[in-house]
Amino acid sequence: MEKDIKQATDFYRVVAWMHTNRTRLIWISAIVLIVGAGIGIYTWNKSNRETQANEALSKVSPPSSAEESTNAAAAEPYLKVAADYPGTKAAARSLLIAGGILFDAGKFQEAQKRFEQFLGEYSDYPFADEALLGVDSAYEAEGNYAEAATRYRDFIDHHPTSSSLPQVKSALARVYLAENKPDLALQQYEDLERNRNNDSWTAEAGIQKEELLAKYPNLKKQAPAPIVSSAPLTVTPKSPSAPQTSSTNMTLPSTNSSKP
Repeated sequence: MEKDIKQATDFYRVVAWMHTNRTRLIWISAIVLIVGAGIGIYTWNKSNRETQANEALSKVSPPSSAEESTNAAAAEPYLKVAADYPGTKAAARSLLIAGGILFDAGKFQEAQKRFEQFLGEYSDYPFADEALLGVDSAYEAEGNYAEAATRYRDFIDHHPTSSSLPQVKSALARVYLAENKPDLALQQYEDLERNRNNDSWTAEAGIQKEELLAKYPNLKKQAPAPIVSSAPLTVTPKSPSAPQTSSTNMTLPSTNSSKP
């Protein structure tokens, strides 16, 4: 009975508190509804925008021939998708595709610009390593071998598990050869051989290594020569009575003495 009375008292206290603070509760409820509606609208808009971006990208006709793939104009439709739908996955893919087309067309600086734009806007996208490799390759294609080598080494140091690592090591070896550093190029080919990855760059590393050694035979590892002592072998006899005829107990006589 006392328990029932206590529960009824608590209930009336809650009702009284709500009546006293009804204005505050109304505002809190309104805010919750507004925030919830905002989140729902944002989620719907984002999903709808992704759908629209994917549809726009699907309407772009990819280059159908080698000639079209090296035409810088083929990158324009992809750049339009990236500009019209920023922040979407379709825009990220469009930037990568456009950068690749511009690179193949020999527009290395423009390609580098698009790859860097990708890294600035979509750094957490799954293909960020490919965009970074695109920037590094642009420096190499422009003939800036020192910068390219620095960036390739940085990639190797900071992306040890990247699937692009064999390609980067092969590219670094190529840059070393352009800089007339065959010994450093050889190190990259040997490193690729040791890792035995199942990719085309590792498969080609053995062939490239043999070609390099054929061109620079001085890079072949020489087997160490055996150490030969020039001092004569002398052994002290165990006792005065020991025979002096053993060749292991005395210095061998000269073979140039003549008979009487």
